[in-house]
Amino acid sequence: MNITSDSGTLTSLCLARIYENMYYDQARERYMESIMEFVKDKLLSPDIESKVRVTVSITCLLLGPLEVGSSIMAKEGILEMVLVMANTDDELQQRVACECIIAVASKKDKVSSIIKQGIDILKRLYMSKNENIRVRALVGLCKLGSIGGSDASIRPFADGSTRKLAEACRRFLVNPSRDSDIRRWSAEGLAYLTLDAEVKEALIEDKAALAALIEVAASGKPACTYGVVTTLVNLCNAYDKQEIIPEMVELAKFAKHHIPEDHELDDPDFVTKRLLILGQSNITSAIYAMNKKVESDNTRELLARILNALASQQEIRGLMVQQGASKALIHLAHNGTLKGKRQAAQALARLGITLNPEVAFPGERSLEVIRPLLSLLHPEATALETFEGLMAFL
Repeated sequence: MNITSDSGTLTSLCLARIYENMYYDQARERYMESIMEFVKDKLLSPDIESKVRVTVSITCLLLGPLEVGSSIMAKEGILEMVLVMANTDDELQQRVACECIIAVASKKDKVSSIIKQGIDILKRLYMSKNENIRVRALVGLCKLGSIGGSDASIRPFADGSTRKLAEACRRFLVNPSRDSDIRRWSAEGLAYLTLDAEVKEALIEDKAALAALIEVAASGKPACTYGVVTTLVNLCNAYDKQEIIPEMVELAKFAKHHIPEDHELDDPDFVTKRLLILGQSNITSAIYAMNKKVESDNTRELLARILNALASQQEIRGLMVQQGASKALIHLAHNGTLKGKRQAAQALARLGITLNPEVAFPGERSLEVIRPLLSLLHPEATALETFEGLMAFL
């Protein structure tokens, strides 16, 4: 098989799909035994190449069947081995160790351990002369810095550090002379940092950075697309937010539990401003182009979330249709996850409410839009989804 820059991503997807199809416990045990046999064989070998291979394998598992990868990382000495490799002077070991740290930081219990043990190692690697090492160490720092998500009260690093990391990612991203792999990693760093509202506001005003993000996504590579699309979802605040019940907040205060806080820059007025800027910067055309190349249902859901968030602004609905939103949304409404299909259906309803159906859904498209709109009348749909679906029919 030819080994390319996408081989690792494709292997992760393949391993994940195989694991998902292991429907009963015995099959999953056989899967796990096969993985562990390979890992033990490499760990027992004294040469460095075996350590590199097993670290890359664990990274692939963490990006695919996360449950399997996490169970291996939980074994005694594995995380310590990765941190030791990151602390060597061998650039190959540094690179694979950085990628593994980035992958393992998806688990919150592991993040706290890495912050304690590996933060100084990542800072040292960021000073490397090799840009491939620097950008990976930067992404590792970005991911550790985003441990609090959108909770404004959690700041793992000192105030202002997140903005500095974002500026470092920007410098890698906007330079067209940089290697495409480096630009891809910098986009992934922004995907983590844009959970911070201050970074969102800085990025939305940076036209050069937004254009560079779209350029990276246009490459069509799976590893590139996901980071860019996640960044756009964060800019739109198009992710799911847990409903806050006042009584539960009071109960949490009484029990002295931590209560998440929204940043003031994530207020509706700021979100609306960001949506209008994105809508007027031809983002819909870019999403239309990306939709043709995307094969992942999860990425399709993210694209649907972005378009639905944009469609919530009446002023840019006509511009969205001009740039191909209707065609993209009809495809997304029939392909993807259940949540993604419903997001796309709601966006179609919003376009249908404002625009003349002959303009929004010309020709046979007017027939293709009926089934997605009907899905909004399902008993499990929210009141707003049902209302907008009925309005679109009228």
